[in-house]
Amino acid sequence: NFEGHTDFTTIALGWNDAESHVPRDGRSWLPVAPPVDLDLWPASPNGGQGAWTTVTHWYGYPRVEWDGLVLDNKSAEFMKVAGLPGRVAQSLRIACDLQPGWDDYHAIQARGWDLVPVGEVCRSPETYGTFIQASAGEFSVAKGGYVRMNSGWFSDRTVCYLASGRPAVVQETGWSRHLPISGGLAAFRDEQEAAAALERLAAEPEKAGAAARQIAEMFFNGTQVVGGMLARLA
Repeated sequence: NFEGHTDFTTIALGWNDAESHVPRDGRSWLPVAPPVDLDLWPASPNGGQGAWTTVTHWYGYPRVEWDGLVLDNKSAEFMKVAGLPGRVAQSLRIACDLQPGWDDYHAIQARGWDLVPVGEVCRSPETYGTFIQASAGEFSVAKGGYVRMNSGWFSDRTVCYLASGRPAVVQETGWSRHLPISGGLAAFRDEQEAAAALERLAAEPEKAGAAARQIAEMFFNGTQVVGGMLARLA
């Protein structure tokens, strides 16, 4: 029902960039950083204890081909870094909807990934927050469609990790054109870059955690993000 609306926003930070491959629909879209309530996600340093985790669907939508680009799910992107547990000392845990009877479940588990049922993690806001804050940081891929589009998409889930003082190593979608690559946040394009980023941030957990929180405060503070969005739409 696009015709029933006058304004459009997106968390694809690079939507309007020349490098973006997002199809144009004749409408003007306003990129907005995913907002977070910093009071609801307080920094809680834990010295880098715990696994590096993420929370996700394994299959989000059917594979699509558009304008020569293959727009795939997270499943394909995770398989591109499937060997990561063998490259790093850190434990890697995925809370997802993969089922033990599925081929991907056994393929990814055999490479050293720890898989936990997403329903247990997302049972309530409290269990979700506890899972994130018990983590050393986040490691995650993005949906293949977001990567191929070079859209600058950035996850609201990752923002919760950053606000909690948890560093994040997340797949490049073009977001690094708009957010800092710093001691608390790193982008990767392949398994080698992912391993190097994980080892680097894990080596100084207190420093990385403080930098992560600072990024959340500077770029994702809900009051500032929403206030700025409304001012630009006024």
